[in-house]
Amino acid sequence: MNLIEQIKYFELLKPEIDKEIKKDEIYRANFVKKYSINKIENMHIDEYVSGKPNSFCYRLEEELKSLGSIAGSFASKKYGVYYNKDKRTYIHLSKFGENYKEAFLNVKNEIINLIRDGKQHNLEAIKSNKISPMFKGKILSTYYPEDYLAIFDSNELDKFIDYFCPTKNSKNLNPVDKRELLVQFKNKNQYLKYYSMREFYAFLYKTLDSDDKVLQNIESQLEGLKNLNDDDIPDIYAELKNTDAEYITCKYKDAINIQKSKFSILRKSIEFDKQNQLKKETGSRGEEIVKKAEEKNS
Repeated sequence: MNLIEQIKYFELLKPEIDKEIKKDEIYRANFVKKYSINKIENMHIDEYVSGKPNSFCYRLEEELKSLGSIAGSFASKKYGVYYNKDKRTYIHLSKFGENYKEAFLNVKNEIINLIRDGKQHNLEAIKSNKISPMFKGKILSTYYPEDYLAIFDSNELDKFIDYFCPTKNSKNLNPVDKRELLVQFKNKNQYLKYYSMREFYAFLYKTLDSDDKVLQNIESQLEGLKNLNDDDIPDIYAELKNTDAEYITCKYKDAINIQKSKFSILRKSIEFDKQNQLKKETGSRGEEIVKKAEEKNS
């Protein structure tokens, strides 16, 4: 599918995705409220390190994992200092200090500086911050979800850039700049610019995930949408300005989730019969959209 068709397809899935985004936002907002700059300044090491329950690092990685994954790398490298349960001791990176106590104080300062620089969108200061790239990206997108894209893996960023906004030598860029390229692509597009950053995140993965069987199965049901002109797209968007078209929704039984991939913000499995139900109702929704557009143009 081309970009216009991908956007039309995503609009069919968006109501269920938005429900999940609203749930995630509750956890994100609570986290940011709890860990203000003042709280971080006075935070004890056990309130920070992974390996301790309900800590800053644990909650950011586990509780908020649907807001972008930072799993997969060593905790000391990722967080600067962490608690090793087996050895019952604190481990730290030498670049942050000679001992774990000094390292913890320096890591806290870097986090505080990052939050302040993120608010000012000071990209050069953000890039020079000593925090690991993945952890850095997670903090920024958690505190400023409408300013920073929640994709932290450099290879993932390359994949989306190559497809949507290919740029010479982009693979050599800092992950901060790679995310900015994708955000610029979003904001320059006449339709994507109306999406929240979380919706844009979902759009990227939903339209490029080759493992998404739902996408493959219902593509054939979207043929009717291809008959719509590009100018008709705002008429089937609820959020776009200056539109009076009705936004058509489907009520799915059992709140069916519609994405399966490991990068998905919706991670529950889809049973075969529920897939069929979703395909049927999504196809009907597409037909209703086409009908609405035809009635308006007649």
